[in-house]
Amino acid sequence: MEGTKGFCIFKKGEEGVTPVERNEMGYPRTYPTRDQAEREIARSVVERIVSHFGEENFMDENAFTIRDYIEEVEVLDNGVIVDRKGNQYGNM
Repeated sequence: MEGTKGFCIFKKGEEGVTPVERNEMGYPRTYPTRDQAEREIARSVVERIVSHFGEENFMDENAFTIRDYIEEVEVLDNGVIVDRKGNQYGNM
């Protein structure tokens, strides 16, 4: 199967690598360009800063650790994405 190119935001955590966002059908959310994915990460960071501003734990390590990264993926017709290592991520 061959799909289209897209960009997905992933995070590396205790449960391994997972897509950060999912669409309304449960599939990983992808962006048509790296720039759009980068803007989404920036929007998310600003949102976190604003939500923590004024709190005692403003500099809490967990509040501002950015574990998100962008990877180019192949988006298959059925909504599944495939990363460069061949890992597939489908709906949940």
